[in-house]
Amino acid sequence: MAIRDDRVYKTGTKINKGEDGYTRVIYHDTVVVAFNDNEIILNNGGYQTVTSKARMNGASNQFDLGFRVDGSTSTYKREALGPWKVTFKGKTVEFANNMKLVRKVKRNRNPKPTLADKSEVKMREWVSQGTGESGKRSAH
Repeated sequence: MAIRDDRVYKTGTKINKGEDGYTRVIYHDTVVVAFNDNEIILNNGGYQTVTSKARMNGASNQFDLGFRVDGSTSTYKREALGPWKVTFKGKTVEFANNMKLVRKVKRNRNPKPTLADKSEVKMREWVSQGTGESGKRSAH
């Protein structure tokens, strides 16, 4: 499945990039995959079909999202033949509509300095004070 912006491909599949930062893969009227830099949201709209699963896996492949949906599917309507499983970052969990997969963990903006950070600061201070070629301080 080739996916491109805001066009319909393969029986009712459309891609939309929203101003909110989410890219959405829409199959008929259901947003089966929505993602941004931080998360992926999966939804089959209650239709556990071969095509819904194919659109999810196609989006994962096309956009390198790193998840895979597996499990039994119905060829028609809402017949669930068994639970779907989602594999992401080496873990497998049962599929649930509107489930969120975390792509990036938000980092602490002010982490405590590490020993390497402290050494780098001392080196910058030493260099900014000026040194001669021998490594001794130059006169100010």
